[in-house]
Amino acid sequence: MVKQAEPQSAPMPSMPTMAPSNNFLKSKGFRQFSAFLLIILLYTAATPFSPIAWLTSELEGSFLLDRLLAGALLFSALYFQWQIACQSYPIAICLPTGSRTRIQNGNIVQSTGDVVWIYDPSKYGQYALIEVGALLVAEWAGSENLRRGIVSLVIAALWGVGWSVTPESVKREGWALMKKFWFWIALDELFRVGRGAGGARRRRAW
Repeated sequence: MVKQAEPQSAPMPSMPTMAPSNNFLKSKGFRQFSAFLLIILLYTAATPFSPIAWLTSELEGSFLLDRLLAGALLFSALYFQWQIACQSYPIAICLPTGSRTRIQNGNIVQSTGDVVWIYDPSKYGQYALIEVGALLVAEWAGSENLRRGIVSLVIAALWGVGWSVTPESVKREGWALMKKFWFWIALDELFRVGRGAGGARRRRAW
């Protein structure tokens, strides 16, 4: 007697797995939204921003340097804040020590600088929380020296990471705009000094 084979039951379809709740916190959309809020908070905590005058005890000549550099440093940091949020893959943060060629594992390797850190976008939420905490302390701690120190460190960190993640074409365009900006500031300063010299001559005449 031949035994009839029993039909095999079809495997049950697997239930779709629920996405982790923290996927949204790691998404590019959330990073960009949080970057917008961080830009507002950074600008609020940073202004007035006069780093040269902070270092030189507000000498007269330092205000000219602040006109040339302070705005460029701050607004570039605000742009870097956004650019960092848009970064979707890890990138090496290097010191600009110049191009060097070395032998590694029998291969010729050319490096553009010394790697000091690897920026990982998946940890953006942690970095953002640290920045928020630091800027809140800077804004509401009530200490001007503490505010200056924290703001300077945050802007330096944004420059360090943002410079590496920003495309070279954008940096070239920004440099061209910066030279035009400096030209008009220098021209305005020339007129201002000229008007001041004319007023001084009139006072001596009296």
